[in-house]
Amino acid sequence: MAKLTKPITGVPDGEIYPRVIPAGEDCPASLVTYAQSEGAFDPLPDGNMPLTLRADILESPEFQAVFAEMMREAKEAADEALAKVDERSSELEARSSALDLREADLDAREADLAARLAAIEAHPSRDDEAAHQAADEIDAAKGEAAKPKGRAGKAEAGEPSA
Repeated sequence: MAKLTKPITGVPDGEIYPRVIPAGEDCPASLVTYAQSEGAFDPLPDGNMPLTLRADILESPEFQAVFAEMMREAKEAADEALAKVDERSSELEARSSALDLREADLDAREADLAARLAAIEAHPSRDDEAAHQAADEIDAAKGEAAKPKGRAGKAEAGEPSA
């Protein structure tokens, strides 16, 4: 409990009649709110300053020095955090630019392949026709090789018949 800085008159818990509680005594729990409203003690019961700070404290050189140091430290911390964010942002922008370049390269390759495919489909060249013809001949040869050989097939191949 907080000590009273000036006397107050009140009825503490467990008592019937009002009495004067002198300065320097602990304030009864039932009278804390009343004592605060009367300005009977400066710090709150938990040791914190009251919500209304006194001007003499705010204007003191000690408070101003501590406050200036706190503000300087806060600004340094904010600047450091901002620098980290800027650095990370630069890294991400560089990655994004690299991805954009790669995407543009892939789009160009896709367009080139699409144009080449359209040209091939529109005007097949002799080489393409020859390639198709050769592929057909290879397929035909494979098909004949896969056929089962009878007695006649063995004789043509030069194999003795059983």
